[in-house]
Order: sequence, then C-alpha cells, then structure tokens
Amino acid sequence: MEFIDGSKVHVFSSADEKPHPPGAQENWQESYVLYWHDPRQHLFGNFRLGREPNYQGGRSQFNIVVVSPEGTYRRVSNLPLQAQDVFENGFGNGDDALRYEFDGEHIRWTLKDDGVEAKFKVEITVPPIDAHRQAGLDTAESILSAHVDAACRVTGSMVIKGKTYEIDAFGVRDHAWGRRDLSALRSYRWLIADLGPGHSFVAMTFQSADDKLARLGWVIRGDKVLLADKVGTRAIIGDDGWPVG
Repeated sequence: MEFIDGSKVHVFSSADEKPHPPGAQENWQESYVLYWHDPRQHLFGNFRLGREPNYQGGRSQFNIVVVSPEGTYRRVSNLPLQAQDVFENGFGNGDDALRYEFDGEHIRWTLKDDGVEAKFKVEITVPPIDAHRQAGLDTAESILSAHVDAACRVTGSMVIKGKTYEIDAFGVRDHAWGRRDLSALRSYRWLIADLGPGHSFVAMTFQSADDKLARLGWVIRGDKVLLADKVGTRAIIGDDGWPVG
C-alpha cells in the first residue's frame, strides 16, 4: 500500500481491530464507529462505542441512530465502565444494548434495545490505513492519535418495531485509540464516502482552540492513496444540531 508518489503508507494489522491496552493518560480513549446506508430500503444509521478507562473511574460512551420508514430511533449516553464490558476481541456499551466484536475475519455489531435489533457483519473493502500524519494534521494530533477511516460493506438483519429487514448496505467505519484532548478542539467537519469495493473518500477540517484550521483528505483507490491538495467543506445544520436535507 503506498501513496501516489510511491512513499509507503502504514497499514494496520488485523490485531488492531481488537481493543488495545489503555495508556496511562486520563484522556486516553478507544472508539469504534460504523455509518451504514441501505438505499434500496431507505434505511441508514450509525453506531458508536467508546471507552475512557481512566476518566472518573472509567466510562463507556455510545450513540445509536437508526432511521427507517418506521421512524427514527436515537440513543446517546454514557455508562460506568465495568470489567465485563471489555473482552479480548471487543467491548460493549455497559448494558448489553450495543456490542462490537472482531472474529478474526469480520467485524460484527450487535444491537438489542427497545423496539430495535440488529446483527451486522462488516466486510472490510479497503485496507485499514493511517493517512492522517502524512496529511500534515499538526494541530489535531492530540485529538486523533491512531486512527482508521475506511469504507466497508454491511450485511445482516435488522428488526424495527416488529418488521424484519435483510440489510445489504454501503458503510464507512472509524476506529481510533490513544490520547484525545477535546479541549484542543473548537469545531470539526468529517465527510466520508463509500465509492464501492476498493474505493473510499475521507475529508476533514479541524479548528483548534487557538483558531488554527487544519484541512486534510484522501482517496483510497485500489492499492494507492491520493492525498488532497485542497479541502473545503460546507455544512447546513438544523436547530437541533442535525444536518438538514
């Protein structure tokens, strides 16, 4: 795997899909994120699982969003982190509603909460690379640490208010671990796209607390990574903080 100029890009191993030993910093965290969209059935959503083992005795952070013809399900919260929430190949949100696991070949997400259930298999369609350092993200290094953003395919089943769907969706996954100092961050934009097997797109802007603005982006195309020369974003946000449209 290499950049378009021939320089090498770091590709994380399959072992990095599992939870990492925590660092000693209070703001050390690890998080898994999945965005998915099944356009044929008008279904989309996102899952996030995070853990901060050193923060006030340890806590899990999670958000669950599912948008369907049956309506919108949304739950965003945190719970005290218990020892049983973290295991060798994954972790859960604290009350068994949301669970991430890596079985050695595929990533698996399980959701079971009021009125909604899901069992998803995530197939990695582009290599898990870390392009952030080469993209020159000096002002956001304390926010990102080790970080993977990559396209994927999401398949499985979902039950929403008693209706069962067989899912075959586009997806983008995010996995990060290390120090995360949100006090260094004023605002950010994260734009992602799954362009089909072997292709994905990521663009980010970070405005740090000292008002410096970092812009970066890249396209993965087969075994090549193309860094963006320029990145600009525009977001239209509603009164409730969600995108409009």
